[in-house]
Amino acid sequence: MIHVINKPQHIIERGDIYFFYRPRVEPLQEDHKVTGFNDVQRFYIVLHPEDNPFYRLLVVGKKRMPIIDYQYEKNWAMVDLITRSYQELLEELAEKIYHTKTQGDRKSPAARPCGKGVYALIYQSGHSHLLYTLTLPEKPGEVQHELDIYPQASYVISVKNQNIAGSHDGMPVHFPKRLSNKFGGRRFVPLDTPELLNYEGTELLLIGASTDIYRELGIDRDKIEHTIDTTEIMEELAAWKEQRLVAPLLKGRWR
Repeated sequence: MIHVINKPQHIIERGDIYFFYRPRVEPLQEDHKVTGFNDVQRFYIVLHPEDNPFYRLLVVGKKRMPIIDYQYEKNWAMVDLITRSYQELLEELAEKIYHTKTQGDRKSPAARPCGKGVYALIYQSGHSHLLYTLTLPEKPGEVQHELDIYPQASYVISVKNQNIAGSHDGMPVHFPKRLSNKFGGRRFVPLDTPELLNYEGTELLLIGASTDIYRELGIDRDKIEHTIDTTEIMEELAAWKEQRLVAPLLKGRWR
């Protein structure tokens, strides 16, 4: 039995989460071997909500997840693609070849998977968290270490008001009025509905919070008292993880 320290939270969305990195651009004829973080061109998160037939592809700044420590590092992410087609997602992550005037034909290698797990978006008392727990690789390695993909983690997640704060790439986001009204004059608002993630160009702020999602939820497993709401969150995540186990995608090593 467990005791909840904080107020109960509620899950606003849950699903499968995937992490990918794309190696840096290279000449067409070369097959560059990735040996470390310096060979990474881009870093992605894919969110596939439960009971929803679409995928969200997020590009993450700094080419890694926020570091989780006492400094609460911040990082940005942007919704780059919303698609109901798994094939379209794969094509977006596939190898791309293009021509430049100065360097000739160049190749952007296909993105490579570097983690799979389950996630939950949780809203509580005016702020929101993205939580995940990895199912693959079973034992995180050097890839996960350098990209700051923890076995489990929690991030405070907010949505940026691009009418005030501007955009990283200038892409306008046209929210319907019922969603745009949430911003008012604020630069950031908590992610209190997953609908805010369903528009390409939406920018997010991620702040590293905890690598212990039990502690982040305020759960003390040594106590007797408990509340059903928060207990169910942890039980659902644990059960969901067991049901989604598949063969390892990788062993956490660069190649």
